[in-house]
Amino acid sequence: MKKYTDTNIESIYYHDRMGEKKFAAITVFVENYLEKHIKLQDMFNEINSFINYKNNTKDNIFEPETSIMGLSSLLTMAGVKKPLHREVFEDIAYNNFNTEGTARERAIKIHKAWLEKALELRGQEDD
Repeated sequence: MKKYTDTNIESIYYHDRMGEKKFAAITVFVENYLEKHIKLQDMFNEINSFINYKNNTKDNIFEPETSIMGLSSLLTMAGVKKPLHREVFEDIAYNNFNTEGTARERAIKIHKAWLEKALELRGQEDD
């Protein structure tokens, strides 16, 4: 298992060892970022349904990930480097984008799930 050091304190894998102020600031940033991403996702879903009206293949698709802002940058900032872990965190987000609740509620739900998953994956981040 990887030993905790000052150099990995910025990583989501060690969020439970961050100072309270630092963790609160990161939480505000992450949840605001996710909320904006979800709002864009909702908007693009509406646009996609409009532009695909009478399009049987439904292949005109715009997504925030490729068009404006994505999760990749956020996960990089969180210290998620391993491709398999990146997929896990992305899946958590994608599976919750279109769930019930406001964009803010969904953002908080995703962030909470990410924090829980990070603790499960701790020690495997560099394998």
